Order: sequence, then C-alpha cells, then structure tokens
Amino acid sequence: GKVSLSLEENSSEKMDSIVYIGGFEGLDTPLLVVRREENPGGESPRLYGNLFLVTQRRVTTRLLANELTRIKALGGSKADDPEERGRRIRLMMGFVAWEAGELKEELKLGAWHVIEPDPELVFRRPEGLWEELVKEAERRANMI
Repeated sequence: GKVSLSLEENSSEKMDSIVYIGGFEGLDTPLLVVRREENPGGESPRLYGNLFLVTQRRVTTRLLANELTRIKALGGSKADDPEERGRRIRLMMGFVAWEAGELKEELKLGAWHVIEPDPELVFRRPEGLWEELVKEAERRANMI
C-alpha cells in the first residue's frame, strides 16, 4: 500500500512511498533494498551486485531523508518520478525467514523455483511478476 513516512519521530516532514510486504516476520520494521556502488552504512549486507539490504533504523532514516532532500531539490514531490525513485530504493515491511536447513529441505521437495539473481527484478512493479517468473523457471526446468 501507499503510506506517508515521517522521517523523525517529531518531524512534520513526510514522504509518500509505496510499501511492499516482504513477509510476516518483523512487520513493524522498515527494510530498504537500495542500489548503491558502496555499502550505505551500518550492517547492510550486499544482496547481489550493487544491491544492499538496510535494516538499521538510523541508516534507513538517513537514506529516506536524503531521498526527501533530493525530491525537494526537484521542486517537491510532484516533480519526483516515482518510477525513477523505485529504481534506487524499495521500502518493505516484514520478511520471510527459515530455520537452519528448512529452506534446503523445501528446495529438495520442489517447493521453490530457483532462478539467476537479477537486480532489475527487485525494482519492478509486482503486478504479473510472480506469474512471469514461474513460467520462465518452468520453461528453463523443462529444457534441462
């Protein structure tokens, strides 16, 4: 859904953003996937290529504040292109986690499709994406 984010606890500065649900664990914690050449700071593990997962509140707050500053420099939120912002930063609430060995067992059972990582997929609109990826994974599996 779409939400307005307050960047600081007592701040009137807000930024509208689309929030994606990443899973049912940690629904109260904002997570960012960001595209950067260098680690954005804190304990932000590299996911793949130039993608980092930002979980620490102070780092997410700083990155979102920088994004708000960039939008203001463009003349306000109406001058911001949400598609362009969506290519640099993805805001999520929640995640999926597995116990040790659980994912490996689910893979053995065929419960998941495995595809090559593609950073572009992280920032695509989700409508139709799941179906497209399943078809592609099934097509590749049938070629083997």
